[in-house]
Amino acid sequence: MPSNSIRYICRSPERFGRCITTSFLLVGALFIGLAQAAIQPLWEGFDDAAHFSYIQQIVEKRSLPKYGDRLSGEIAEYLKFSPGPETLAARWTYKEFFAASIDDIEKVRSLVHAARDEAPRWRNGFVANWEAQQPPIYYLLMAPFYAVSKTWSPGDQMYLLRCASYSLAWLGLSLAAIFWPNDREASLPSPAPALWPLFFPMWFPEMARLGNDCVVVLLVAFAWIALTSGKNFAVLGCICGLGLLTKATFLPFVAAIAALLLYRRQVRELLIFIVVITAISGWWYAKQFFETGNVIGSIDQIMLSKMGGLLVNLRKNGSSELFASGFLYLFVTFLWGAISIPPLFFYAAVLLPLILLGWGYGRYVRRSVIRPTDWIPPLTFVGLLFGLINQMVVYIALWASLAIPGYYLHSFMPVFSRSVEQGLFGIKSSRTLERLMRVAVFAPLVFLPIAMFVQAQYFSGCSLQSSIVVYHNIFSGPCAGDLRTIFEHLSVLAFPFRAVVCFALGWTMLLIGSLMFKCSFLDEKGSEGAVDRYCDQAKHHRAT
Repeated sequence: MPSNSIRYICRSPERFGRCITTSFLLVGALFIGLAQAAIQPLWEGFDDAAHFSYIQQIVEKRSLPKYGDRLSGEIAEYLKFSPGPETLAARWTYKEFFAASIDDIEKVRSLVHAARDEAPRWRNGFVANWEAQQPPIYYLLMAPFYAVSKTWSPGDQMYLLRCASYSLAWLGLSLAAIFWPNDREASLPSPAPALWPLFFPMWFPEMARLGNDCVVVLLVAFAWIALTSGKNFAVLGCICGLGLLTKATFLPFVAAIAALLLYRRQVRELLIFIVVITAISGWWYAKQFFETGNVIGSIDQIMLSKMGGLLVNLRKNGSSELFASGFLYLFVTFLWGAISIPPLFFYAAVLLPLILLGWGYGRYVRRSVIRPTDWIPPLTFVGLLFGLINQMVVYIALWASLAIPGYYLHSFMPVFSRSVEQGLFGIKSSRTLERLMRVAVFAPLVFLPIAMFVQAQYFSGCSLQSSIVVYHNIFSGPCAGDLRTIFEHLSVLAFPFRAVVCFALGWTMLLIGSLMFKCSFLDEKGSEGAVDRYCDQAKHHRAT
Protein backbone atom coordinates (compact mmCIF):
# COMPACT_ATOMS: atom_id res chain seq x y z
CA MET A 1 0.00 0.00 0.00
CA PRO A 2 1.16 3.62 -0.56
CA SER A 3 2.58 5.45 2.42
CA ASN A 4 0.50 7.70 4.68
CA SER A 5 1.12 10.90 2.74
CA ILE A 6 -1.22 13.82 2.22
CA ARG A 7 -1.01 13.28 -1.54
CA TYR A 8 -2.15 9.67 -1.17
CA ILE A 9 -4.91 10.53 1.29
CA CYS A 10 -6.35 13.19 -1.05
CA ARG A 11 -5.77 11.54 -4.43
CA SER A 12 -9.44 10.77 -5.28
CA PRO A 13 -12.46 13.14 -5.26
CA GLU A 14 -13.95 11.31 -2.28
CA ARG A 15 -10.68 11.46 -0.38
CA PHE A 16 -10.22 15.09 -1.38
CA GLY A 17 -13.66 15.89 0.10
CA ARG A 18 -12.68 14.24 3.36
CA CYS A 19 -9.40 16.20 3.40
CA ILE A 20 -11.18 19.52 2.91
CA THR A 21 -13.62 18.57 5.68
CA THR A 22 -10.74 17.75 8.00
CA SER A 23 -8.97 21.00 7.13
CA PHE A 24 -11.97 23.16 8.00
CA LEU A 25 -12.51 21.28 11.27
CA LEU A 26 -8.84 21.62 12.26
CA VAL A 27 -8.64 25.33 11.46
CA GLY A 28 -11.90 25.89 13.33
CA ALA A 29 -10.53 24.05 16.37
CA LEU A 30 -7.39 26.20 16.26
CA PHE A 31 -9.27 29.51 16.34
CA ILE A 32 -11.76 28.41 19.02
CA GLY A 33 -8.82 27.40 21.20
CA LEU A 34 -7.19 30.81 20.72
CA ALA A 35 -10.51 32.44 21.66
CA GLN A 36 -10.73 30.36 24.84
CA ALA A 37 -7.19 31.42 25.79
CA ALA A 38 -8.08 35.09 25.27
CA ILE A 39 -11.29 35.17 27.29
CA GLN A 40 -9.78 33.94 30.57
CA PRO A 41 -8.21 36.40 33.03
CA LEU A 42 -4.88 35.60 34.70
CA TRP A 43 -4.72 32.30 36.62
CA GLU A 44 -8.23 31.21 35.59
CA GLY A 45 -7.16 28.23 33.50
CA PHE A 46 -7.19 25.01 35.51
CA ASP A 47 -4.07 25.13 37.75
CA ASP A 48 -2.67 28.05 35.71
CA ALA A 49 -1.00 29.54 38.79
CA ALA A 50 0.86 26.36 39.75
CA HIS A 51 2.03 25.65 36.19
CA PHE A 52 3.12 29.26 35.68
CA SER A 53 5.06 29.18 38.93
CA TYR A 54 6.84 25.97 37.82
CA ILE A 55 7.87 27.63 34.53
CA GLN A 56 9.00 30.82 36.27
CA GLN A 57 11.08 28.87 38.78
CA ILE A 58 12.90 27.04 35.97
CA VAL A 59 13.75 30.27 34.16
CA GLU A 60 14.55 32.54 37.09
CA LYS A 61 15.89 30.14 39.73
CA ARG A 62 17.39 27.60 37.32
CA SER A 63 15.88 24.76 39.34
CA LEU A 64 13.00 22.30 39.23
CA PRO A 65 10.37 22.55 41.97
CA LYS A 66 10.34 19.84 44.60
CA TYR A 67 7.94 18.77 47.31
CA GLY A 68 7.28 21.68 49.66
CA ASP A 69 8.31 24.48 47.28
CA ARG A 70 6.02 27.52 47.18
CA LEU A 71 4.11 29.25 44.43
CA SER A 72 5.64 32.39 43.01
CA GLY A 73 5.06 35.40 45.22
CA GLU A 74 4.21 37.41 42.09
CA ILE A 75 0.85 35.62 41.94
CA ALA A 76 -0.01 36.48 45.54
CA GLU A 77 0.96 40.14 44.95
CA TYR A 78 -1.33 40.33 41.93
CA LEU A 79 -4.27 38.83 43.83
CA LYS A 80 -3.97 41.48 46.56
CA PHE A 81 -5.45 43.95 44.08
CA SER A 82 -7.25 41.85 41.48
CA PRO A 83 -10.06 39.31 41.24
CA GLY A 84 -9.15 35.71 40.60
CA PRO A 85 -9.89 32.08 41.41
CA GLU A 86 -11.53 31.53 44.77
CA THR A 87 -9.10 28.68 45.44
CA LEU A 88 -6.26 31.25 45.54
CA ALA A 89 -8.03 33.51 48.07
CA ALA A 90 -8.17 36.53 45.78
CA ARG A 91 -9.19 39.87 47.29
CA TRP A 92 -12.26 40.21 45.09
CA THR A 93 -14.79 38.08 43.30
CA TYR A 94 -15.41 39.36 39.77
CA LYS A 95 -18.77 40.77 40.75
CA GLU A 96 -17.29 42.61 43.74
CA PHE A 97 -14.37 43.93 41.71
CA PHE A 98 -16.46 45.57 39.02
CA ALA A 99 -18.61 47.19 41.71
CA ALA A 100 -15.46 48.80 43.21
CA SER A 101 -14.08 52.27 42.51
CA ILE A 102 -12.76 53.39 39.13
CA ASP A 103 -9.30 53.80 40.67
CA ASP A 104 -9.22 50.17 41.79
CA ILE A 105 -10.34 48.97 38.37
CA GLU A 106 -7.83 51.10 36.47
CA LYS A 107 -5.01 49.98 38.75
CA VAL A 108 -5.73 46.38 37.84
CA ARG A 109 -6.00 47.26 34.14
CA SER A 110 -2.47 48.62 34.40
CA LEU A 111 -1.28 45.52 36.28
CA VAL A 112 -2.64 43.27 33.53
CA HIS A 113 -1.77 45.23 30.40
CA ALA A 114 1.29 47.39 31.20
CA ALA A 115 4.74 46.26 29.97
CA ARG A 116 7.40 45.39 32.57
CA ASP A 117 11.17 45.68 32.93
CA GLU A 118 13.85 42.96 33.03
CA ALA A 119 13.97 42.73 36.83
CA PRO A 120 13.74 39.18 38.28
CA ARG A 121 10.25 38.45 39.55
CA TRP A 122 10.68 35.16 41.38
CA ARG A 123 10.13 35.25 45.12
CA ASN A 124 8.71 32.62 47.41
CA GLY A 125 5.02 32.87 48.13
CA PHE A 126 3.03 31.29 50.94
CA VAL A 127 1.02 28.55 49.20
CA ALA A 128 2.70 25.24 48.33
CA ASN A 129 2.95 24.50 44.60
CA TRP A 130 0.56 21.58 44.19
CA GLU A 131 2.00 20.77 40.76
CA ALA A 132 5.59 20.40 42.00
CA GLN A 133 5.39 16.61 41.52
CA GLN A 134 4.90 16.95 37.74
CA PRO A 135 7.70 15.71 35.43
CA PRO A 136 9.66 18.48 33.67
CA ILE A 137 9.21 18.09 29.88
CA TYR A 138 6.28 20.49 29.45
CA TYR A 139 7.83 23.19 31.61
CA LEU A 140 11.16 23.00 29.81
CA LEU A 141 9.30 23.47 26.52
CA MET A 142 7.48 26.51 27.89
CA ALA A 143 10.56 28.12 29.45
CA PRO A 144 11.74 29.82 26.19
CA PHE A 145 8.29 31.38 25.71
CA TYR A 146 8.44 32.76 29.25
CA ALA A 147 11.95 34.13 28.66
CA VAL A 148 10.96 35.81 25.38
CA SER A 149 7.92 37.48 26.94
CA LYS A 150 9.55 38.51 30.23
CA THR A 151 9.14 42.25 29.55
CA TRP A 152 5.64 41.91 28.12
CA SER A 153 2.57 42.73 30.14
CA PRO A 154 1.38 39.88 32.40
CA GLY A 155 -1.75 39.52 30.26
CA ASP A 156 0.16 39.23 26.99
CA GLN A 157 2.69 36.87 28.52
CA MET A 158 -0.03 34.57 29.81
CA TYR A 159 -1.79 34.67 26.45
CA LEU A 160 1.43 33.69 24.68
CA LEU A 161 2.01 30.79 27.08
CA ARG A 162 -1.56 29.57 26.71
CA CYS A 163 -1.42 29.82 22.92
CA ALA A 164 1.92 27.95 22.86
CA SER A 165 0.40 25.22 25.04
CA TYR A 166 -2.70 24.96 22.89
CA SER A 167 -0.61 24.85 19.72
CA LEU A 168 1.15 21.73 20.98
CA ALA A 169 -2.19 20.03 21.62
CA TRP A 170 -3.54 21.22 18.26
CA LEU A 171 -0.45 19.83 16.54
CA GLY A 172 -1.21 16.45 18.13
CA LEU A 173 -4.80 16.75 16.94
CA SER A 174 -3.61 17.58 13.42
CA LEU A 175 -1.12 14.70 13.31
CA ALA A 176 -3.83 12.29 14.41
CA ALA A 177 -6.17 13.60 11.70
CA ILE A 178 -3.73 13.93 8.79
CA PHE A 179 -1.66 10.79 9.33
CA TRP A 180 -4.59 8.68 10.48
CA PRO A 181 -3.18 5.12 10.30
CA ASN A 182 -6.44 3.34 9.61
CA ASP A 183 -6.94 4.82 6.14
CA ARG A 184 -5.00 1.86 4.74
CA GLU A 185 -7.91 -0.41 5.62
CA ALA A 186 -10.99 1.81 5.35
CA SER A 187 -12.44 2.67 1.97
CA LEU A 188 -11.80 6.39 2.69
CA PRO A 189 -9.85 8.32 5.33
CA SER A 190 -11.79 8.91 8.54
CA PRO A 191 -12.63 12.42 9.84
CA ALA A 192 -12.86 11.07 13.41
CA PRO A 193 -9.83 12.81 15.00
CA ALA A 194 -10.73 16.25 13.59
CA LEU A 195 -14.29 15.85 14.88
CA TRP A 196 -13.17 15.34 18.48
CA PRO A 197 -13.19 19.04 19.56
CA LEU A 198 -16.58 19.51 17.89
CA PHE A 199 -18.23 16.50 19.53
CA PHE A 200 -16.49 17.07 22.89
CA PRO A 201 -15.98 20.85 23.27
CA MET A 202 -14.45 20.53 26.75
CA TRP A 203 -11.30 20.00 24.66
CA PHE A 204 -11.00 23.80 24.40
CA PRO A 205 -10.83 24.91 28.07
CA GLU A 206 -8.79 21.80 28.90
CA MET A 207 -6.10 22.49 26.29
CA ALA A 208 -6.19 26.32 25.99
CA ARG A 209 -4.50 26.81 29.35
CA LEU A 210 -1.17 26.13 31.00
CA GLY A 211 -0.77 22.41 31.60
CA ASN A 212 1.18 19.37 30.51
CA ASP A 213 -1.86 17.61 29.02
CA CYS A 214 -1.16 19.43 25.75
CA VAL A 215 2.20 17.66 25.37
CA VAL A 216 0.53 14.36 26.28
CA VAL A 217 -1.77 14.82 23.26
CA LEU A 218 1.19 15.39 20.96
CA LEU A 219 3.18 12.40 22.24
CA VAL A 220 0.14 10.10 22.20
CA ALA A 221 -0.40 11.06 18.54
CA PHE A 222 3.21 10.15 17.71
CA ALA A 223 2.98 6.92 19.70
CA TRP A 224 -0.34 5.86 18.13
CA ILE A 225 1.01 6.44 14.62
CA ALA A 226 4.20 4.53 15.46
CA LEU A 227 2.26 1.64 16.99
CA THR A 228 -0.19 1.18 14.12
CA SER A 229 2.13 1.79 11.22
CA GLY A 230 5.54 0.44 12.22
CA LYS A 231 7.41 -2.23 14.11
CA ASN A 232 10.25 -0.21 15.69
CA PHE A 233 9.46 -0.66 19.36
CA ALA A 234 12.61 1.19 20.41
CA VAL A 235 11.15 4.33 18.81
CA LEU A 236 7.78 3.63 20.42
CA GLY A 237 9.51 3.16 23.78
CA CYS A 238 11.34 6.45 23.32
CA ILE A 239 8.06 8.29 22.68
CA CYS A 240 6.39 6.65 25.68
CA GLY A 241 9.42 7.38 27.86
CA LEU A 242 9.09 11.05 26.98
CA GLY A 243 5.38 10.72 27.73
CA LEU A 244 6.12 9.50 31.24
CA LEU A 245 8.54 12.41 31.62
CA THR A 246 5.58 14.65 30.78
CA LYS A 247 2.84 13.24 33.00
CA ALA A 248 2.17 10.09 34.99
CA THR A 249 -1.22 9.72 33.27
CA PHE A 250 0.75 8.26 30.34
CA LEU A 251 1.14 5.04 32.34
CA PRO A 252 -2.23 3.42 31.42
CA PHE A 253 -1.42 3.87 27.71
CA VAL A 254 2.01 2.30 28.24
CA ALA A 255 0.42 -0.57 30.16
CA ALA A 256 -2.11 -1.14 27.34
CA ILE A 257 0.69 -1.37 24.76
CA ALA A 258 2.63 -3.77 26.99
CA ALA A 259 -0.49 -5.93 27.34
CA LEU A 260 -0.86 -5.98 23.55
CA LEU A 261 2.74 -7.13 23.08
CA LEU A 262 2.29 -9.77 25.76
CA TYR A 263 -0.89 -11.01 24.07
CA ARG A 264 0.98 -11.27 20.78
CA ARG A 265 3.84 -13.07 22.57
CA GLN A 266 6.29 -10.51 21.28
CA VAL A 267 8.58 -10.94 24.28
CA ARG A 268 11.66 -9.45 22.61
CA GLU A 269 9.76 -6.36 21.49
CA LEU A 270 8.21 -6.02 24.95
CA LEU A 271 11.64 -6.10 26.61
CA ILE A 272 12.99 -3.47 24.21
CA PHE A 273 9.93 -1.32 24.85
CA ILE A 274 10.28 -1.52 28.65
CA VAL A 275 14.07 -1.06 28.70
CA VAL A 276 13.92 2.08 26.55
CA ILE A 277 11.10 3.57 28.66
CA THR A 278 12.98 2.84 31.88
CA ALA A 279 16.20 4.34 30.54
CA ILE A 280 14.45 7.59 29.59
CA SER A 281 11.99 8.15 32.44
CA GLY A 282 12.95 5.78 35.26
CA TRP A 283 15.31 8.28 36.89
CA TRP A 284 12.48 10.74 37.50
CA TYR A 285 10.22 8.29 39.31
CA ALA A 286 13.16 6.91 41.32
CA LYS A 287 13.97 10.49 42.34
CA GLN A 288 10.38 11.11 43.40
CA PHE A 289 10.32 7.92 45.46
CA PHE A 290 13.54 8.71 47.32
CA GLU A 291 12.51 12.32 47.97
CA THR A 292 8.87 11.79 48.95
CA GLY A 293 8.30 8.06 49.50
CA ASN A 294 5.75 8.08 46.67
CA VAL A 295 6.62 6.90 43.14
CA ILE A 296 4.85 9.78 41.41
CA GLY A 297 5.43 12.25 44.25
CA SER A 298 1.69 12.82 44.65
CA ILE A 299 1.17 15.59 47.20
CA ASP A 300 -2.34 14.28 47.92
CA GLN A 301 -1.10 10.76 48.63
CA ILE A 302 1.66 12.11 50.88
CA MET A 303 -0.82 14.24 52.84
CA LEU A 304 -3.18 11.29 53.17
CA SER A 305 -0.42 9.12 54.62
CA LYS A 306 0.47 11.81 57.16
CA MET A 307 -3.18 12.12 58.21
CA GLY A 308 -3.59 8.44 59.06
CA GLY A 309 -4.27 6.75 55.73
CA LEU A 310 -7.18 6.19 53.39
CA LEU A 311 -9.57 4.12 55.51
CA VAL A 312 -9.35 6.37 58.57
CA ASN A 313 -10.19 9.47 56.55
CA LEU A 314 -12.89 7.80 54.46
CA ARG A 315 -14.72 6.86 57.65
CA LYS A 316 -14.63 10.53 58.62
CA ASN A 317 -15.38 12.23 55.31
CA GLY A 318 -16.82 9.63 52.93
CA SER A 319 -20.49 9.14 52.07
CA SER A 320 -22.52 7.40 49.39
CA GLU A 321 -23.81 10.79 48.22
CA LEU A 322 -20.28 12.07 47.70
CA PHE A 323 -19.28 9.01 45.71
CA ALA A 324 -22.40 9.20 43.52
CA SER A 325 -21.83 12.92 42.96
CA GLY A 326 -18.16 12.25 42.23
CA PHE A 327 -18.98 9.85 39.38
CA LEU A 328 -21.50 12.32 37.96
CA TYR A 329 -18.91 15.10 38.21
CA LEU A 330 -16.39 12.99 36.28
CA PHE A 331 -18.88 12.49 33.46
CA VAL A 332 -20.21 16.06 33.32
CA THR A 333 -16.74 17.62 33.31
CA PHE A 334 -15.70 15.44 30.39
CA LEU A 335 -18.49 17.06 28.34
CA TRP A 336 -18.04 20.59 29.70
CA GLY A 337 -16.61 21.66 33.03
CA ALA A 338 -15.13 25.12 32.55
CA ILE A 339 -15.11 27.80 35.23
CA SER A 340 -18.69 28.80 34.49
CA ILE A 341 -21.23 26.23 33.37
CA PRO A 342 -24.41 26.87 31.32
CA PRO A 343 -27.80 25.60 32.48
CA LEU A 344 -27.81 21.81 32.38
CA PHE A 345 -30.51 21.85 29.68
CA PHE A 346 -27.85 22.84 27.15
CA TYR A 347 -25.81 19.73 27.89
CA ALA A 348 -28.21 17.82 25.65
CA ALA A 349 -26.39 19.44 22.71
CA VAL A 350 -23.13 17.66 23.61
CA LEU A 351 -24.71 14.56 25.10
CA LEU A 352 -26.60 13.59 21.93
CA PRO A 353 -23.49 12.99 19.74
CA LEU A 354 -21.91 10.98 22.57
CA ILE A 355 -24.99 8.74 22.86
CA LEU A 356 -25.11 8.17 19.10
CA LEU A 357 -21.39 7.38 18.93
CA GLY A 358 -21.74 4.93 21.81
CA TRP A 359 -24.68 3.26 20.09
CA GLY A 360 -22.77 3.10 16.81
CA TYR A 361 -19.69 1.72 18.57
CA GLY A 362 -21.79 -1.09 20.03
CA ARG A 363 -23.12 -1.97 16.58
CA TYR A 364 -19.63 -1.91 15.11
CA VAL A 365 -18.15 -4.17 17.79
CA ARG A 366 -20.92 -6.74 17.37
CA ARG A 367 -20.49 -6.94 13.59
CA SER A 368 -16.78 -6.39 13.00
CA VAL A 369 -13.43 -8.09 13.20
CA ILE A 370 -11.67 -6.70 16.27
CA ARG A 371 -7.94 -6.45 15.72
CA PRO A 372 -5.49 -6.56 18.64
CA THR A 373 -4.73 -2.82 18.37
CA ASP A 374 -8.47 -2.12 18.75
CA TRP A 375 -8.08 -3.09 22.41
CA ILE A 376 -5.67 -0.22 23.09
CA PRO A 377 -8.37 2.51 23.39
CA PRO A 378 -10.66 0.63 25.82
CA LEU A 379 -7.72 -0.63 27.90
CA THR A 380 -6.28 2.89 28.09
CA PHE A 381 -9.70 4.25 29.03
CA VAL A 382 -10.16 1.70 31.81
CA GLY A 383 -6.70 2.47 33.19
CA LEU A 384 -7.27 6.23 33.14
CA LEU A 385 -10.71 5.86 34.68
CA PHE A 386 -9.26 3.70 37.46
CA GLY A 387 -6.65 6.38 38.16
CA LEU A 388 -9.25 9.16 38.23
CA ILE A 389 -11.52 7.19 40.53
CA ASN A 390 -8.59 6.46 42.83
CA GLN A 391 -7.79 10.17 42.99
CA MET A 392 -11.46 10.95 43.58
CA VAL A 393 -11.44 8.60 46.57
CA VAL A 394 -8.32 10.34 47.90
CA TYR A 395 -9.97 13.77 47.55
CA ILE A 396 -13.09 12.59 49.34
CA ALA A 397 -10.97 11.14 52.13
CA LEU A 398 -8.92 14.33 52.52
CA TRP A 399 -11.44 17.11 52.04
CA ALA A 400 -14.86 15.59 51.30
CA SER A 401 -14.33 17.14 47.85
CA LEU A 402 -15.43 16.14 44.33
CA ALA A 403 -12.71 18.08 42.53
CA ILE A 404 -11.50 15.29 40.23
CA PRO A 405 -12.74 16.17 36.73
CA GLY A 406 -13.09 13.95 33.70
CA TYR A 407 -11.53 16.39 31.24
CA TYR A 408 -8.12 14.68 31.60
CA LEU A 409 -9.44 12.03 29.20
CA HIS A 410 -9.13 14.56 26.36
CA SER A 411 -5.36 14.29 26.49
CA PHE A 412 -5.64 10.80 24.95
CA MET A 413 -7.79 12.00 22.06
CA PRO A 414 -5.51 10.45 19.36
CA VAL A 415 -6.15 6.98 20.79
CA PHE A 416 -9.82 7.44 21.65
CA SER A 417 -10.49 8.79 18.15
CA ARG A 418 -10.17 5.19 17.00
CA SER A 419 -13.32 4.38 18.98
CA VAL A 420 -15.02 7.49 17.57
CA GLU A 421 -14.20 6.25 14.06
CA GLN A 422 -15.70 2.84 14.86
CA GLY A 423 -18.77 4.57 16.25
CA LEU A 424 -19.15 6.51 13.00
CA PHE A 425 -18.97 3.31 10.95
CA GLY A 426 -21.57 1.76 13.24
CA ILE A 427 -23.82 4.80 12.73
CA LYS A 428 -23.46 4.46 8.96
CA SER A 429 -24.80 0.91 9.19
CA SER A 430 -28.18 2.19 10.42
CA ARG A 431 -30.39 4.64 8.53
CA THR A 432 -32.01 5.77 11.81
CA LEU A 433 -28.70 6.53 13.51
CA GLU A 434 -27.42 8.20 10.37
CA ARG A 435 -30.41 10.53 10.20
CA LEU A 436 -30.03 11.41 13.88
CA MET A 437 -26.33 12.13 13.44
CA ARG A 438 -27.09 14.51 10.55
CA VAL A 439 -28.82 16.69 13.15
CA ALA A 440 -26.58 15.91 16.13
CA VAL A 441 -23.40 17.03 14.37
CA PHE A 442 -24.69 20.62 14.49
CA ALA A 443 -25.82 20.51 18.14
CA PRO A 444 -22.38 21.37 19.64
CA LEU A 445 -22.32 24.45 17.42
CA VAL A 446 -25.31 25.69 19.40
CA PHE A 447 -23.65 24.83 22.71
CA LEU A 448 -20.27 26.48 22.06
CA PRO A 449 -21.36 30.15 21.80
CA ILE A 450 -23.59 29.75 24.84
CA ALA A 451 -20.75 28.23 26.86
CA MET A 452 -18.35 31.00 25.81
CA PHE A 453 -20.93 33.68 26.57
CA VAL A 454 -21.55 32.29 30.07
CA GLN A 455 -17.80 32.43 30.75
CA ALA A 456 -17.74 36.04 29.57
CA GLN A 457 -20.62 36.87 31.93
CA TYR A 458 -18.81 35.33 34.87
CA PHE A 459 -15.41 36.95 34.26
CA SER A 460 -17.04 40.34 33.68
CA GLY A 461 -18.91 40.16 37.00
CA CYS A 462 -22.24 40.16 35.21
CA SER A 463 -23.68 36.87 36.51
CA LEU A 464 -25.28 36.56 39.92
CA GLN A 465 -23.16 33.64 41.08
CA SER A 466 -19.56 33.81 42.25
CA SER A 467 -18.79 30.14 42.83
CA ILE A 468 -16.29 28.15 40.79
CA VAL A 469 -18.98 26.00 39.19
CA VAL A 470 -22.01 28.04 38.12
CA TYR A 471 -25.48 26.82 37.17
CA HIS A 472 -27.75 29.73 36.38
CA ASN A 473 -30.25 31.42 34.16
CA ILE A 474 -28.20 32.94 31.36
CA PHE A 475 -29.83 36.37 31.65
CA SER A 476 -29.92 36.67 35.44
CA GLY A 477 -27.49 39.21 36.85
CA PRO A 478 -26.80 42.94 36.98
CA CYS A 479 -25.52 43.21 33.39
CA ALA A 480 -26.00 39.67 32.09
CA GLY A 481 -27.53 40.78 28.80
CA ASP A 482 -25.50 43.96 28.30
CA LEU A 483 -22.91 43.03 25.68
CA ARG A 484 -21.19 46.41 25.78
CA THR A 485 -20.67 46.25 29.55
CA ILE A 486 -19.45 42.66 29.38
CA PHE A 487 -16.94 43.64 26.69
CA GLU A 488 -15.72 46.70 28.61
CA HIS A 489 -15.31 44.76 31.85
CA LEU A 490 -13.48 41.92 30.16
CA SER A 491 -11.07 44.37 28.51
CA VAL A 492 -9.73 45.19 31.98
CA LEU A 493 -8.68 41.60 32.72
CA ALA A 494 -8.44 39.77 29.39
CA PHE A 495 -8.65 40.21 25.61
CA PRO A 496 -12.30 40.21 24.52
CA PHE A 497 -11.60 41.57 21.01
CA ARG A 498 -9.20 38.71 20.28
CA ALA A 499 -11.71 36.26 21.74
CA VAL A 500 -14.62 37.54 19.60
CA VAL A 501 -12.63 37.59 16.34
CA CYS A 502 -11.06 34.17 16.89
CA PHE A 503 -14.34 32.63 18.00
CA ALA A 504 -16.25 34.00 15.00
CA LEU A 505 -13.62 32.63 12.60
CA GLY A 506 -13.42 29.29 14.39
CA TRP A 507 -17.17 28.81 14.70
CA THR A 508 -17.63 29.57 10.98
CA MET A 509 -14.93 27.05 10.06
CA LEU A 510 -16.52 24.41 12.29
CA LEU A 511 -19.91 25.07 10.71
CA ILE A 512 -18.49 24.62 7.20
CA GLY A 513 -16.61 21.52 8.34
CA SER A 514 -19.80 20.09 9.86
CA LEU A 515 -21.74 20.71 6.64
CA MET A 516 -18.99 19.04 4.63
CA PHE A 517 -18.85 16.12 7.07
CA LYS A 518 -22.57 15.61 6.56
CA CYS A 519 -22.13 15.68 2.79
CA SER A 520 -18.85 13.81 2.42
CA PHE A 521 -19.35 11.14 5.08
CA LEU A 522 -22.93 10.75 6.27
CA ASP A 523 -24.56 11.21 2.85
CA GLU A 524 -22.28 8.83 0.92
CA LYS A 525 -24.16 6.34 -1.21
CA GLY A 526 -24.46 2.82 0.04
CA SER A 527 -23.75 3.77 3.64
CA GLU A 528 -25.82 0.82 4.89
CA GLY A 529 -22.98 -1.52 3.90
CA ALA A 530 -20.19 0.63 5.30
CA VAL A 531 -19.41 -1.67 8.20
CA ASP A 532 -19.54 -4.75 6.00
CA ARG A 533 -17.12 -3.20 3.50
CA TYR A 534 -14.86 -2.08 6.29
CA CYS A 535 -14.85 -5.57 7.78
CA ASP A 536 -14.06 -7.15 4.42
CA GLN A 537 -11.09 -4.83 4.01
CA ALA A 538 -9.93 -5.50 7.56
CA LYS A 539 -10.11 -9.26 6.94
CA HIS A 540 -8.17 -8.86 3.70
CA HIS A 541 -5.53 -6.75 5.41
CA ARG A 542 -5.24 -9.28 8.23
CA ALA A 543 -4.87 -12.15 5.76
CA THR A 544 -2.18 -10.41 3.73
